[in-house]
Amino acid sequence: MSECVAEIETEIVGGYEINSQTGEILRYVGEPGFHVHDLATCEWVLERFADREAQIAGYQAKLKAVTDNLNAMIHREQSKLDRLHERFDAELDAYARQQLEGRKERTLHTTYGSLSLRKSKERWTWAKGKDAMAKAVECVKKRLGPDRVRVVTDETVTLETVLEAAPDPSADTDTYAFLEFVPAAEKLTIKTGVGK
Repeated sequence: MSECVAEIETEIVGGYEINSQTGEILRYVGEPGFHVHDLATCEWVLERFADREAQIAGYQAKLKAVTDNLNAMIHREQSKLDRLHERFDAELDAYARQQLEGRKERTLHTTYGSLSLRKSKERWTWAKGKDAMAKAVECVKKRLGPDRVRVVTDETVTLETVLEAAPDPSADTDTYAFLEFVPAAEKLTIKTGVGK
């Protein structure tokens, strides 16, 4: 059996081999018979480079402008969303608590989202001040003494490390000045399902 392969009719346009029937670009073959051999042909090639680089720079500038505009739009919408949260979060919290009172389920489902009440345990966290973690680490190092200090750096220290070294808030007020106690709470979580 012999295979019959139909020959594709092509033509060269602008340095590209193109299928005459479909218009599909098959490959770049270059300008027929063109070679850099003098200043004029060198300038011609460099002009093509400059044209392509200018196109790329134009696209990059356009991308930056569009991205900047989209970021500004996102910022405006985020500000509007923040104001909505400021205005309605307390009311949504009260409504969810009222609707879920006495029920085992802790989530209220609606068409446009859900309101969930989640319990969090009491805990210690870093205080909101600048360098709170670094200062707490220094207090722990002083408290443990140089012979008992494990190699503790700001990168490896954890809140648990600090709490182990200073277990009593009343006895170690220096360390606990850089920590904050967060009591147990039941907090409202609002989900719309957008941007999961």
